[in-house]
Amino acid sequence: MLKRIIQATNFGQREKAAARYMKEVNDIQSAKLSRRELFKMGLTAGVGGLSMVGGKNLLPDFAQAEDVTLISPPCRMPWSERLPIPKACVPTTGIKGPTPEKGPCLEKHTMKHSGNINPDTLEEIEEDFYEARTEEHQRWDELGGLAACTPYELAAKELDWNFYSNAEYSHFKSKVCTYVDMNSDAVGILRINAHYGSPILMRMYNCLPKDGRENFGFGINQISPHLHNAHNPPTSDGGPIRFFDSGKWYDYWYPNIRAGFASTHPNGTERNGYHCPGDWQETQSTLWFHDHRFDFTASNVYKGLASFLYLIQRGHQSRYR
Repeated sequence: MLKRIIQATNFGQREKAAARYMKEVNDIQSAKLSRRELFKMGLTAGVGGLSMVGGKNLLPDFAQAEDVTLISPPCRMPWSERLPIPKACVPTTGIKGPTPEKGPCLEKHTMKHSGNINPDTLEEIEEDFYEARTEEHQRWDELGGLAACTPYELAAKELDWNFYSNAEYSHFKSKVCTYVDMNSDAVGILRINAHYGSPILMRMYNCLPKDGRENFGFGINQISPHLHNAHNPPTSDGGPIRFFDSGKWYDYWYPNIRAGFASTHPNGTERNGYHCPGDWQETQSTLWFHDHRFDFTASNVYKGLASFLYLIQRGHQSRYR
């Protein structure tokens, strides 16, 4: 893939970039290119690649592409490494920072910030983290509070990641933003093992690069982790506008209870000899959590902010690996 970056630093440059983009769109329409041809051009020309094309059919003209950079080398060793299995996060035996509470925590947690680097020493700068949550957890006391929770500590960080075989390109690194378990070596696509009836407290630290750091023109350093399709209170649902900045944390409380427990099925339901609080038809098992910041959900997820949560009923046949 070839890449050319347009740096728009003022309104005039943005206007020029927009005009150039519209010209390329009009040229594509005039050339009547098929989807297959556009797909091939996307693979070979990449971002801004249509500005390098030549000839009436807009086919790539590599003789005029001397100022572009090869960012994706050819893969000559496919299927040479095993597909990685997401590692399970390890519950913490004691939260490192302030004790989680029903309401927002007002205490600070001083720790090194991997997204705030001293340019002279290249070391992480120690910084005061504060909780971004401003609302109380709903039904916290009713469902057992902190004593009933299994606590986890995760962080969103920027890391170097090699998408190629180490035997072929051992030093070819890409920048990704992804989740890291702070109590194990699990990094990248993680997995949290959970059970119905056993709430989870997931403390998420935002350790992405601070403002002013290079983000390679993709994504944003504000996050709002959303446990997709789970039955959670709004304060812990990771809504699009409940995002928080780098240098803060947020305590997400997942009660792991089926929908209907407080409305349509207050007495629970019976299924295959098991009593289920709530509606058994609302049972879900393989869930995933991902960033949900409005306008940047796609780019932040594509950059790596996504992981799994497996939710099962205790007593059922299952096995975690």
